[in-house]
Amino acid sequence: MKKVTILFVISIFFCQNAFSQNLLIRGQIISEEDQKGLPGVNVTIKGSIQGTVTDTDGKYTIKVPSNSTVLKFSSIGFIPHEVSVGDRQVINLTLKPDVKAIDDVVVIGYGQQKKASIVGAISNIKNEDLKRAAPSNLTSAIGGRITGAVVRLGDGNVGGGDNRYTTASLDNAEIFIRGKATTNSAEPLILVDGVESSFSRINPEDVEQFSVLKDASATAVYGVRGANGVILVTTKSGSIGKPRVTINSQVRMHKELDFPKPLGAYDYAVLYNEALRNAGKSDLYTEEDLEHWRTGDDPYGHPDVNWYDEIVKDHFFEHQYNANVTGGTEFVKYYLSGEYNHAGGPFDAPERNENIYNRYNLRTNFDFQVTKSTEFDVKLNGRLEEKGDVNYGESSGDRYYGSFWYGILASLGNIAPVYNPDGTYAYGSSATWNLRATLDEGGYRRRLSNTMDANFNLKQKLDFLLEGLSARGMFGLVYSSGTRKKINPEKIPELWYYNPATGDYTLKQAKAVKSYAIDKLAYTRRTHWEFALNYEKMFAAKHRFSAMAIYIQSKDESNYDLPNAYRGVSGRITYDYKSKYLSEFYMGYNGSDQFSKGHRYALLPAGSLGWVMFEEQFMKDHVRFINFLKIRGSYVQGS
Repeated sequence: MKKVTILFVISIFFCQNAFSQNLLIRGQIISEEDQKGLPGVNVTIKGSIQGTVTDTDGKYTIKVPSNSTVLKFSSIGFIPHEVSVGDRQVINLTLKPDVKAIDDVVVIGYGQQKKASIVGAISNIKNEDLKRAAPSNLTSAIGGRITGAVVRLGDGNVGGGDNRYTTASLDNAEIFIRGKATTNSAEPLILVDGVESSFSRINPEDVEQFSVLKDASATAVYGVRGANGVILVTTKSGSIGKPRVTINSQVRMHKELDFPKPLGAYDYAVLYNEALRNAGKSDLYTEEDLEHWRTGDDPYGHPDVNWYDEIVKDHFFEHQYNANVTGGTEFVKYYLSGEYNHAGGPFDAPERNENIYNRYNLRTNFDFQVTKSTEFDVKLNGRLEEKGDVNYGESSGDRYYGSFWYGILASLGNIAPVYNPDGTYAYGSSATWNLRATLDEGGYRRRLSNTMDANFNLKQKLDFLLEGLSARGMFGLVYSSGTRKKINPEKIPELWYYNPATGDYTLKQAKAVKSYAIDKLAYTRRTHWEFALNYEKMFAAKHRFSAMAIYIQSKDESNYDLPNAYRGVSGRITYDYKSKYLSEFYMGYNGSDQFSKGHRYALLPAGSLGWVMFEEQFMKDHVRFINFLKIRGSYVQGS
């Protein structure tokens, strides 16, 4: 009887095991963010290479050998999950976004790509890194955070002063990607949400990611315009959920870096006499002069003015206030933000003449899900700026207004005092020698400018024609204009010469007649059009193939200058096997009407190969101290 019972139990066990072979499991994978099906999720059997991927609605079917099988679910940007099959035949799962993994998705030329599968030289900066730097001018944020980027900071005058050649950009950092690649302008091509624009005045809180494309293979789709590298700036988008309000403020203290301070009058006179003697000439300053300067007992006959201490503040402050609202529904996601930025200046002037900078930023980003296959994005950014400086132009050749750094070094401090005994401003070697008089009583310049950025993007899935095919069209507009007010001329103060020996005063410069002038700043308008076709498909859970073709056209206009137009076509093909063996091929054919007919366009093909050695099993088994290793190479043909 016992034998019969044992045989019966064994028979039941084998029957159950036999019936559990080749179980068919189905289900749907959705995103926690928008509760929509996730396409392209890898569904694999743990411990084997068997697997599948979810379709466009996030649905899948897979055969498993037994009910003890463990399924692995993974997708770029989401936390991977493992589930034991058990007695279930339907396994639905919700994947949560993985912030760390999302960091590995990098914006590239006209698309996005997983960082591990990129073959070109691309670096990126996330918003968290920008917050650590806390710059109001974003061009300063790249320094020390991007390999291969050489950054030379601006002059520190927040908001940017004016000179005879440039307006509002003197505080911008100069950026060189892997050095200077061209003989003239070596600035990289900068695209904000796909449209060429400056990113220096963008609200730092609005930036989601910087991508810096550094080598020729990464920039090949931009053709000749990418010769100096490309910087892609992506602004934030909303997400499905209740409105989330964020408010923050920052206070920054600015302090001047080491500046070459002029010698005091005594040291200057001693060394000047020594230089004359070395040249075989007589001393200019007598021993009596030297003694007066050494003791400081004759402040009007032998003055000793330290212009740095006289007009430069020890520090000044900058205040920045930000507020944003983000949220959305299945139909529309939104991101709204506002910014106010105020900064003073380094020079000790009365309130009416003080260096000031005020900036107002307003951004609205809307993403509309028109249908299941149609998306429409609208991104608008408006910016108003006010910059005020003393109407004083230094004489180094650039005629930099509002800056006294050159004057501090060029105005000798042993010529005259700042004030005469009766309190009037003293006249020195010229009408602009007395920097204090100019700073207190000189004219004033105020620059008012406004900028509008608009971006309209339409995306349409074309799965009804071919699964994985989509089309995209975009129109972008950047417009800026402004005015400049000049109040009073540069040499307005009344200056007197005082003779200490006689006590007489002589008027050397009469007070200038007050005046008021206003002129328009150059307006600029840039329009940008592009149309692209994209195709991406995963085959047998191992082979990933993608292709992109795009047509681009843009036009720049400014005042009375002739407009400049750019147009071209570009393409990219990528293939990877198991995210281990990578290949990319690019083509850019574009040009400009600035060149003569027959020489306007150039073809720039490129190709690159990569091998992610870390994915090899021998690396994982024997070289555990390395957590990632990729070998890549590229070839580019330029003109």
